[in-house]
Parts: sequence; structure tokens; C-alpha cells
Amino acid sequence: MRIRTRSFVIMLSNSLSMISMMVLGIILVRLIDKQTFGTYRQVKMVYLFLAGVVSLQLSESLYYFIPKFGLEHRRTIVTQTFLFTMALSFIIGAAMFFGAEFIARRFHNPGLVPLLRIFSLYPFVERALKLVPAFMISIDRPIRAGVYTLTMTICHIGIVVIMVGAGFGLRAVMLSIVLITSIVALVGCIDMVRFSPFKNWRIDLSLLKEQFHYTWPLLATTIVGTINLQYGKILISSFFEPSTYAVYSCGAIQLPIVGMVTVSVAAAMMPSLVVIMNEGRMHDALNMWQEAARKCSLIIFPCFVFFFVIGYDLMVLLYGSEYSMASWPFRIYLFSLPLRVAVYATMFRAVGQTRSIAIGAVVALVLNVVVSTTLVILGRKGIVSYIGPSIGAVVATIGSWIYLLCQLRRITSVPFSRIMRWKELGQILMVSIICGVIIFVVRLPDWPTTIKLAIQAASYFVFFLVVLLSTRMLKEDEKHMLFLPFKFLMKKFRRVKS
Repeated sequence: MRIRTRSFVIMLSNSLSMISMMVLGIILVRLIDKQTFGTYRQVKMVYLFLAGVVSLQLSESLYYFIPKFGLEHRRTIVTQTFLFTMALSFIIGAAMFFGAEFIARRFHNPGLVPLLRIFSLYPFVERALKLVPAFMISIDRPIRAGVYTLTMTICHIGIVVIMVGAGFGLRAVMLSIVLITSIVALVGCIDMVRFSPFKNWRIDLSLLKEQFHYTWPLLATTIVGTINLQYGKILISSFFEPSTYAVYSCGAIQLPIVGMVTVSVAAAMMPSLVVIMNEGRMHDALNMWQEAARKCSLIIFPCFVFFFVIGYDLMVLLYGSEYSMASWPFRIYLFSLPLRVAVYATMFRAVGQTRSIAIGAVVALVLNVVVSTTLVILGRKGIVSYIGPSIGAVVATIGSWIYLLCQLRRITSVPFSRIMRWKELGQILMVSIICGVIIFVVRLPDWPTTIKLAIQAASYFVFFLVVLLSTRMLKEDEKHMLFLPFKFLMKKFRRVKS
């Protein structure tokens, strides 16, 4: 499957998945109070933190090893990856079960204890399920990967909304999540077996050693990356009540557009980049990566500007006026978005030099801890304390970004001025800002928020597209890419109609 088509399929499934999880939060704030919602979010935060810290990124290694070693070694790679994933899941589950009381005391929330102990079963099934999409993409079956991603998301949302709507407590909700994930994970594991013919189930020690050598820097990256991502939320949970954390967690998010676009494109490129790198075509690989970053910027830059302009109204619309303070961390987090037009780690992973990724993550962690902790303490539980972790996260992203670009310049022997297409990216960003200024300055009548945001969104992206087309900044394949979703929907509509 072509990289562009593969990227579109992965992007579509990931975008629907991420949007659906945001919709879940929007629904829940209307069904339960802030204290209960904060508790629910804290359980998920604890799991995500532990899963990130106790992780070898074995699912990520599949992108590299399955294309490289081919069909003959596929079953061996799947076997050893699954077994070690289960071992790590045991550590995560044990930490949740036996550490439940300590965590509850730290977060001033005794209701967390039984919930964390129930959810300690979740790592076994969720970690196994996480292997499936990575495996399917690695064997060039992105549609199948998307089906699993969407199925899990839909089941997760459905069971939570149904259980909460029916009046069940969080204990029943957590147990139901575990059960539904178990079913999907079992089907996914059977599917991986079916696509892994040849030879017996076994562990190849030499191959396992090579796999660990590849993943240990990713482990370090994931550990510090997870701490970096969750540290602010831990600070807010430690210094404020669960109800305040509920508000903060709604705004302290990386806009899903990153996962919908850059992560999807990176996953789609990875198998091809590995092949190109193995052939010694470094500059071809760099050119592919730069071209992907440019195309991602056509979506990410306008989203950064537009969502910054409408940040306050958007938070109120999604979560209600009680959650209006979520607009502060939401807008601050947006400033890291322009830097994330590419997954910088992709180039290092493709060439097999993952050590720089780990060091970059450490740089980000140190900056985040220092800046966030300082602002939270000095703020004395005021607005500075509340937004301190968001500022720390952005500063950390900038520091890591600078370091990774310097390392990429080193391994590619390309001058810093050419490591990215700065001029092209700058032009796209400038067009995005100009369009944002227009919709900010033009005041609409006192209409309902939904109508105002819809008009602003339509106006902004029409302005943006018109400027790009009139200045001939778009390449032919980029025009095709931007109109691909509309052509796809029209094609399906004509089939249904006929």
C-alpha cells in the first residue's frame, strides 16, 4: 500500500479514536459531578503513568523488526514480544494493586483505593491489545489496524456511557472496561497468530538481545516522556482537590491533531524509512521526512492558530461554564504544537540510533520538573500554580526539540539551515496567523456559541485555503491530499445512491 494511502487510513482511524475519547469526557462531565469525574481521570492517569514508566516500547519495536527480518522470523518476534509484554504488565498491575493506598493518600482521595485495585487487571489485556495495531501496520495491513483501534475505542466509550447513564458506580465501570478490553484483545492476539506462519513458538536469544538493544533507549525515552507528560497532572492532583484536577485535565491536553496527523504519518513511513536507511540512502530518507513535515504543517499550523483564538469559547461549549478555567492550560499547551509538525524520533529509530531520543527526553524532563515545580510552589495555589505545569511542559518541548534537531544535523551531515524546510514552514505559519487575526478582529453578533464557532471555523479554513491556492503555495499532491477526504466521501455517497 502506498505511504500516502497508508497514512490516510491510519490517520482516519486514529483521529476517530482520539475524537471519540474527547467526546467521552464531554459526555461524562454532564453525567457525573466534578469530584467523581476527577477520580475517574485520576485512575486513568495513574495507569498511563505506570504503563509509560514500566514499558520497553515493545510494540514500537515491531515497526522495525518485522519489516527487517521478514516472514520467516515473524512468529519468533511475536512470541517473545508478547511474553515480555505480559511480564511487564504484571509489574504494572502489582504496582497499582499494592500501591493503591499510598497513591490515594498522596492525591487526598481515599475513593481511589478500590478503583485502582480493580483496574490493576487492565494492563494485561490493554498491553496485549496495543501490540495488534503495530503488528498489522508492520505487515502493511493498516485497515485491519484501524479496525482494532476503532473497535476498542467504541467499546470503551459505549460501556462507560451505558454504565454511568444506568446509575452504576465507578467500580462497576472499571470492571466493565477490563472485561470488554479482554474480549477485543483475545480476538486481536488470535489474528496475530494467524498472520504469523512458519516454525514453532520460541524465543531467539540473539534476536531478543538485538530487540532489547533497540528498545532500551526507547524505554528511557518513554519513562522520561511519560513523567514529562503526566508530571503536571500529578502536581495538580497533589496540590489541589480532585475537582480542580477534573478542570485542569480537560484543558491540559495535547491537541489530538498531533496523533491524528504526525503520529499516523510517522507510523506509515516507518517501514519504508527502515528499508531506505538499510540501503544507505540517508538523504532520500531525510527528504521523505521533510516532505511529510511540510504536509503535516498544512493541518497543524492552522489548527494551532484557530484553536488558540477560540480556546475559551471551546472549553465552555464542550464542558460547561464550570470548566471555563480549562482554557488556560489548553491555550498554553497549544504553543508546543508548531514544533510537532514531525515526529523527530522517527529518523533516529529508522537508522537504529535511538540513544539521542532518550537524551532528548531527559532534557525535556529536567526542564519540565524544574520549571513546573518552581511555578507551582511559588504560585501558592493561585493562578500561577494552576498554569505552572502547562508552562513547564511547553518549555520542555522546546528544549527537546532543539536538542533533537542538533543531533539530526549531526547524523545526516546536513547544515542546520537545511535540516528542515524553514522557509516553507514559515510561510505556512504566517498564512495561518494572518487568517487567525482576521477572525479574531471581526466580531460576530451575540449568537449562540455553537453557531459562532461554526462560522469562525468555516471562515478561517476557507481563508486559509484560498490564500494557499491563490499564492500557489500548494503542490499538486498536497491539493489532492487536502481534497482526498471529500473525494472519498463523495465516492462512497455515489455508491450508496446507485
